[in-house]
Amino acid sequence: DKFGPWKDRLLHLSYGTCSMYGVLPQEVTFNGQPQMQGGVARFNVDFASGAMRARFNPQDGQLYVTGLRGWQTTATQNGCFQRVRYTGAATRMPLALAATKKGIKLDFTCEIDAKAAADTGSWNIEVWNYIWSSAYGSPDISTLETKVAATELGNDGKLQFSKAQMSERKHDPLTVKSATVSADRRSVFLEIPDLRPAMQMQLKYDIKAADGVELPAPQPHHFRVVLDGAGGGGGGAGGHGRREAALLLLRERHQLPGVTRDGHAHE
Repeated sequence: DKFGPWKDRLLHLSYGTCSMYGVLPQEVTFNGQPQMQGGVARFNVDFASGAMRARFNPQDGQLYVTGLRGWQTTATQNGCFQRVRYTGAATRMPLALAATKKGIKLDFTCEIDAKAAADTGSWNIEVWNYIWSSAYGSPDISTLETKVAATELGNDGKLQFSKAQMSERKHDPLTVKSATVSADRRSVFLEIPDLRPAMQMQLKYDIKAADGVELPAPQPHHFRVVLDGAGGGGGGAGGHGRREAALLLLRERHQLPGVTRDGHAHE
């Protein structure tokens, strides 16, 4: 009862970015079997160290987080013990996400500006894939490509992708044919005729909440598109650092109201 719209919902921590995300899950059918996909929306918190563990305290209903710094991370401190609490203020962020054969439905925690959200020009979508291989990482490749191989020998004698390959960003743009806002103005359905299975998707938008407050501009996010009820497609992320391939990361750049992070366990 003390975590607002995120009560009883799954949360995710990022060690590398010292941040916290709310998970937007969706169960779909892939090759006749149930499979989870979905996304995450970033909260307005930046931890002092790499967030590793979080637990809700049954006494006060708040979330307590510990972290450390030992390898690549944006951490500013060697360790941290911090609290995340819902202040009761209005929240403005994505809350749910679902992909279908015809498009994508995105729900928000607040009412949105219907005019801006219904404008297809407010939305921009790109998709791309990664490569399963023994190489470290993968370049962004077009969903229309089938064969891309590593070309450079690494220090261990194994083939790795070259810097030139890794710098390529072959993203395929998708056209938003229509954007339909729900009657309660809390969700929008994007009709995308050429939506197809892909490992990654980048969705950008330029809309406001109904009260005129800017919705934080999302950073590139990742989404394994498995169309509901559709088979085929698929694949996964290649190499290290690509484990988020099954998640859509709606990474908000700006602070969001309604959630605060305390520097210590007690005020």
